Amino acid sequence: MERFYRSHRKALFTLVDSIELEPVTAERAVADAVEFVRAVRDRRGDWIGETVVLERDGVKTVVRVNVDAFASELWRKVLRDKRRPGMLSRRHLEVCVFSYLAAELRSGDIAVAGSDSYANLHAQLMSWDECAPLVEQFCAQAGIPAEAGELVAFYKRRLAGTAASSCTARFALSRASRCASRIKRAS
Repeated sequence: MERFYRSHRKALFTLVDSIELEPVTAERAVADAVEFVRAVRDRRGDWIGETVVLERDGVKTVVRVNVDAFASELWRKVLRDKRRPGMLSRRHLEVCVFSYLAAELRSGDIAVAGSDSYANLHAQLMSWDECAPLVEQFCAQAGIPAEAGELVAFYKRRLAGTAASSCTARFALSRASRCASRIKRAS
C-alpha cells in the first residue's frame, strides 16, 4: 500500500496543514493521530515510537498516538512488530491515519472548519426554540399526532400491529412448511 501512497504523501500533508479539523464527537483518536503524523513527518526511519518527544521553539513536547483507540485489529497487526514493542511502522501508520481520516470525514465524525461539504452538521441543526413553532405543521404533514401522549399511543398501536402481522406471517409460513413436508413424505 505504501507504494501507492508515496506519490500522494506530500499532497496529503499539504492538505491537512491547510485545513482545520474539528472532531464532532468526544472521540478524538483519529484527530490526535493526524496531529501525531504531522508532528513526526520529517522522521525517516522505518519504525517510530508510539510516544515521541519533540522540540518546538526550544520547548520539549511529548506527542503520543494510540492506535488501539481507532485502528482495526488487522491494521494493528500491520503497524506493530512483536520484536519492536512500543514501535510502529511509520509509513504504514501514515497510510492508516489518512485512511481513517477519510472515513471520519465521510461519516461526519470529523468536520473541516469553514467547509460546506465536510462541515460540522451539528452546528447546522435547528435549536428547539426554532423547531417548537413548526411542530404542529410538521406532524400534520407527517400524519402523526402532535401531543406527546397521543404520539406514544400512536406508535404503540403501530408497533403492536406490525408485531401481530409478523407473527401471523410466520405462523402461515410455518404451517405451509409443515404441509409441504407431509406432502413430500406421502409421495
